[in-house]
Amino acid sequence: MAIRKFEYEKNYFLEYSDYNSSFSKTLVMLYGTFGTIKQDELAKFYKEKQTRLIVISRVGYGNSTYKELENYLEYANIVIKLIDSLDINIFSLLGTSAGALHCYCLDTL
Repeated sequence: MAIRKFEYEKNYFLEYSDYNSSFSKTLVMLYGTFGTIKQDELAKFYKEKQTRLIVISRVGYGNSTYKELENYLEYANIVIKLIDSLDINIFSLLGTSAGALHCYCLDTL
C-alpha cells in the first residue's frame, strides 16, 4: 500500500491510498464524513479478488488540502483528474455514507 498526494491545482492536494497496484481490475472507493478505519482489511479482501483498491480522501480530510467547493460535481471533477493521472480507464465505484453521493456524481460525469 502506498499513501500518495495528488496535486490537482497549484498548492491543492488530494490524498489517496493505493493498494494492490499490480492488478488491472480497479475499484475506486469514496468514503463518508468519518472515513474508513477498516480500509486495510478491505484491501486484503480485494487482493484475494486480484483487484486494485484506491481509497480517496475527501477535500479537507486526512492530508488532503481544504478547499471550499461550489458543489458535489466540483469534487467529482477533481477525482476524475486523479483517475486520469493514474491512467485508469475502466473502474468500479464503491461509496459509503456520504461517499455514495460522491460516487453518484462521479458516475454522472
